[in-house]
Amino acid sequence: MPGKRKTEGQERPIPENFIRAWRRHRGLSLEKLAEKAGLAVPTISNVEKRKKDVTGKTLLALANALETTPAALLSGDPKDDAPFWETWNQLRPEQKPVAIRVIQAMKDA
Repeated sequence: MPGKRKTEGQERPIPENFIRAWRRHRGLSLEKLAEKAGLAVPTISNVEKRKKDVTGKTLLALANALETTPAALLSGDPKDDAPFWETWNQLRPEQKPVAIRVIQAMKDA
């Protein structure tokens, strides 16, 4: 059951995330991910269970440890687009704008 967060007196559901799916996709235990990300195991566990909202700093640490992007951790199951992200993460920074233009051209074709 998702958690709730209070904002100006109102409760809102904590947004879904795919951190647990990414952790399992990478074959990491909670303990190993915590070590790689420099975070406490309970923090990751609570974020995965949506008992705690994830901060930008935590999300970035998890993304780096899981070798993906913060957006990927929030947007979907790694099995759905793993080949894309694995290729993307192997590109050099100067190659990424070219890749984006190619993808946009394919979309517009």
